[in-house]
Amino acid sequence: RMEGQQTARKAFMRARKAPGLRWEIFAAAALLEWRYDKSDKPARNIFELGLRTFIEVPAFVAQYSDFLVGCNDVANARVLFERVVAAAAAAVTSAAPSFSTHARTASAAKNAESERKSATAKEVWDMFVAFEQTHGTMETMAAVERRRHAGLGSPGGGADSAAATITALMGRHSFLTLRAATTQQVQHFTRLGASIPKLPADAAAASAAGGGAGGGSGGGVGGSSRYATGRGAST
Repeated sequence: RMEGQQTARKAFMRARKAPGLRWEIFAAAALLEWRYDKSDKPARNIFELGLRTFIEVPAFVAQYSDFLVGCNDVANARVLFERVVAAAAAAVTSAAPSFSTHARTASAAKNAESERKSATAKEVWDMFVAFEQTHGTMETMAAVERRRHAGLGSPGGGADSAAATITALMGRHSFLTLRAATTQQVQHFTRLGASIPKLPADAAAASAAGGGAGGGSGGGVGGSSRYATGRGAST
């Protein structure tokens, strides 16, 4: 970057061909173009290029969506989430364990892959819901909340159950470090099966408790979903 735009672009081209390609390469290159170029088109092109490979990486999707929102392009950010949740659903279907006799030898690996794909699907649905809760209308927000519920299921019952309603309300009324419930109420809601949005303080505490363990490249922003789930919950 300090050597100029052309040097930065050449570095990006070399990094794309290097072994161990990671999503951060595309995010860094796109954001450099956005910050130091008068047009956002090059950055969009780079994000789209990265999306071909990393559409199943929530952290990359979060960077792309934040960029689009920063460009005041909420409509295309919504389109991005539609593409991502569709890809996640297809990935879950393709990774579903087979119960045939021939496939049992690889059942453990298949189950692990299916669980990973399901966790990714949950994370991108949570991101989509959080996006609509921040930028959407009441209609679009409620529609995505119901679609998330239908796609992921819930131990608390249907989309109009207490758990689903609490999940929706807590997401709608949480912002940065603010949450519309006390610690005791949150504990009670999680026991009911509700998914409670995580606050930045929660992520910091979890990181401190775990000594930074588990911070890889496969998670969302901060490496975890926005929603914390109650015991035995699947959403």
